[in-house]
Amino acid sequence: MWFLAPLYILPFLFASRSEPAHLSLCSSESLGWTVGLICVGAIWLQLKTHHFLVGKSSRFYSTHRAVPEVAQLYRALHLSDDIEPLVENITGSELRVPHDFRGIYVWNIGGTTSLWIISQRAMQISPQTLVRTDQSLSEHPPLLNAFIVTPDTEGRYLLTPRAGIELERHPYFGGFLMLRVPAEVKGMRARAAVAVVSKG
Repeated sequence: MWFLAPLYILPFLFASRSEPAHLSLCSSESLGWTVGLICVGAIWLQLKTHHFLVGKSSRFYSTHRAVPEVAQLYRALHLSDDIEPLVENITGSELRVPHDFRGIYVWNIGGTTSLWIISQRAMQISPQTLVRTDQSLSEHPPLLNAFIVTPDTEGRYLLTPRAGIELERHPYFGGFLMLRVPAEVKGMRARAAVAVVSKG
């Protein structure tokens, strides 16, 4: 599993020696193992995977990982993931066929930041999207490159897709737009399916 990744670097940290050497607390090999184990332990504690030891696994099911601990990692590390697991964790259900990916999916990851995945199908179904938020959407270049943003007097923004938006492509689910927006979404309304979760 990916939370063991810090251990993967250990074989490459130090050159192998031709003669066996005793490990001491200050040797480079011991230091490497210690640092690796501390990293893995910290990740286990952050993600609370130690619950596996007592049989509590429901929060780790494939569609239930949009939890505060994971949101903190996405916020702090600016992770950009495959859209399939992201959308499945935001909606809490599996994407079985390409046509299932036809909505606007927003994950409020905390710190007044949200991660948006907008499918090409959603932009075709819904020419306009109404967003309610307490932060301004009128000054965020990535959002303005993709949408014409029209504010109203009630803290809402009307988003209209710009012509010729350059979309990313998923090999199975098709075109999409992924945005990290410095605003927490309070509500969203569109003709397309909408999922907004706050797990940060």
